[in-house]
Amino acid sequence: TQLEYGIRYLDIRLSQPDDKSQSIRVVHGLYGLDLESALSAVQRYATLHKTELILLDFNHFYSITLEQHNTIVDKIGEIFKDLLCPRMKDISFLNLADCWSKRHNIIVIYHANIDRETLWAADSIKSPWPDTDKIDRLLIYTKDAILYRPKTKLSFYNCQGILTPKLSDVMGWNSRSLAQFSRLVPLCYTNLITENWDDFKRNLNIISLDFVDDDFTNFVNTNVFPSDHREMHLRLGKRLFYDCCFNISGL
Repeated sequence: TQLEYGIRYLDIRLSQPDDKSQSIRVVHGLYGLDLESALSAVQRYATLHKTELILLDFNHFYSITLEQHNTIVDKIGEIFKDLLCPRMKDISFLNLADCWSKRHNIIVIYHANIDRETLWAADSIKSPWPDTDKIDRLLIYTKDAILYRPKTKLSFYNCQGILTPKLSDVMGWNSRSLAQFSRLVPLCYTNLITENWDDFKRNLNIISLDFVDDDFTNFVNTNVFPSDHREMHLRLGKRLFYDCCFNISGL
């Protein structure tokens, strides 16, 4: 469902439930799909949509042993096979044209010390955490993060449009949900990007949000990265790390 919504960056966290008879599960506060089901869903979408590039960022592991890490990585290779884009020594040359020509449309970043040629290391992405419950501070943080994106080492760059509730927020929520707490973020990000597009477009890479809606995804697809713009970048072989890659993420 997230992929059909236009999301191309997936923040993936894995956990082994206390009941060891259960499979490793995707988790973020609550348990989600088992790992194999989640990977298979991505594989089906990537196979049907060969021109879409999907980035899977495995960045948190809970109660996962070294043996299980190897099992996870084996399962990733078994399910994705040739769809996986091998890591590159000089990632500045990665571009959509090459990915298309080689039929690679899945990049896996794995934040554990497992050496496989199909796994991209943790330093392939920067994802600074704003750690605020105030939307005005979040927008200031995001603007500065994009404008002053570090260029010392080329990598994917994820701006987290995430509000983090504090204890006072939780105590005062009553019946409010996290979705209600974050409901204004997509609209505020739409306005932020529109107002600062000329300054942002060189550095904007990935923006992750807890919740996305039709208005935000339509904004990205029609205003930021329309299909004719994408085709132009593919023909020119533009790099993925600057100028051309704007993704939205739902966690």
